[in-house]
Amino acid sequence: MITNTELKSIKRKLSNRFDHLTKKTDNISSLSSIIRWTERAINYFGTTLKPHEAGYILYNGQMLDFSGGHKDQRRLEHVDIFKLYTPEEMEKIDSKHDDPTQIFQTQANALRFTAHQYSGYMYLSMYDTQLITSSQLETIEYILTYDVVKYLFDTPRHIIYDVLNEDSRAVKYGEASSVFELRRKLYDYIQHEL
Repeated sequence: MITNTELKSIKRKLSNRFDHLTKKTDNISSLSSIIRWTERAINYFGTTLKPHEAGYILYNGQMLDFSGGHKDQRRLEHVDIFKLYTPEEMEKIDSKHDDPTQIFQTQANALRFTAHQYSGYMYLSMYDTQLITSSQLETIEYILTYDVVKYLFDTPRHIIYDVLNEDSRAVKYGEASSVFELRRKLYDYIQHEL
């Protein structure tokens, strides 16, 4: 016969297991939404290997091409991401309160990104509901070691970052000179397991 203490222990273990499975299901649902929005963005804008043409770093590490067809320069603004949305989707977005860049960043877990061509700075922006993936960190490392001579641009050697809340106010901001330092400073915003 099972005692009350053993029964409570079993219930607690089952409850913990259920919570764990629920969290995994939520993560899978969230991941499928991220993949859908990422594919939609890639199909519309394309990708680039050149940091100076990119507007966003996607969850899978690819850089969204914001050159607008112009070689070696970014011609589109971050807000141009609204072109992804159908008129029906845009009607649902309250322009006074909802920012298309914020909506896209959270839907696709994308980092807003700018490589300043001549200053040696890279600017990253994210929301506090996002987690930076290992693929995004690898891309940031790639950007920091980008071939300067081949493309005649200063390679970003310094990262300026901010983490914004839902009101687009910075809750954390700073600078880092390496991915290692960025990991340390943004530890709570790094995806440690999927």
